[in-house]
Amino acid sequence: MRDDRGGCHAVPPRATWVGQERTTSRRALVEPVCNAALIHAGGRTLVFANPAVPRDPRRRMTPKASPDFGAAWPETSQLLLDEGKSAGYPSLTMIDEETVGILFEGSRAQLTFMRIRLDDLTGGTEPRREVSGMAGS
Repeated sequence: MRDDRGGCHAVPPRATWVGQERTTSRRALVEPVCNAALIHAGGRTLVFANPAVPRDPRRRMTPKASPDFGAAWPETSQLLLDEGKSAGYPSLTMIDEETVGILFEGSRAQLTFMRIRLDDLTGGTEPRREVSGMAGS
């Protein structure tokens, strides 16, 4: 949940996700006070996206995957999409079982939609560090 104390997203004590009790550090999902997105990507995998910095200005739009219902967010499961200032307000969707879609406000004041192979986030294959299907308007 959004945490107006700033610096990170918070997880309520004893929160559950997909029937599993979730415990995680308050510092696991660093961000300024801003909207973020979370989606269940199948199995035990969650995908979270936000501007990954502890305080304003918003920047470093980064989706990341957790292999264990959010208990850990490995650095190897993160993909920097937009490093510029003002990137934020992501929304996530599963396009199919292998592809995550992300729509966000880009740093150049445009809406950006990207398709990301789930394997590129989860380590199912060697991460390519590229995305396909980018379109901005």
